[in-house]
Amino acid sequence: MAIPKFTEGTLYIDRDQDVRNESWGPYVKIGIVRDGKTPEQRVRELQTGNPRKVHTIKEYNSVPMVESLETRIHHNFADRWVRGEWFEMDDNFVENELDQEIVSYISEQKKFIDFHRKRVELKSLASNETIREPTSYELKLHQEYINAKIRNDELKA
Repeated sequence: MAIPKFTEGTLYIDRDQDVRNESWGPYVKIGIVRDGKTPEQRVRELQTGNPRKVHTIKEYNSVPMVESLETRIHHNFADRWVRGEWFEMDDNFVENELDQEIVSYISEQKKFIDFHRKRVELKSLASNETIREPTSYELKLHQEYINAKIRNDELKA
């Protein structure tokens, strides 16, 4: 498992709008800003050279591991990916599926961030060279892992 970056920031969702007929585009941009930058500043950057008006339609502020969240969302909705950070999602999908998943992930991050920090801290500690016998529970987990690995290897063959 990759070590997450503990960078707090904002995840935003943008949608573009035709300036002539005011119709909304079918795509949303799922991106992040951090280090004090705002979604509005990012919209201004995106607006340059874009004939359509870009609007931020949702913001999720104070996300504890914003880069991990963005990556997870991009991967989970890869089947809707169009280009770059743009995805094909109508308003109903954004409200009823994307939003719920983002809120759930943010809650999960907040719940487990201390465990991630401890994992990073422990990874950098030098071993004291003490070797102990595994508990029966640890042996059981190890056997379950071995069995799952064997089944996985068989399925791949």
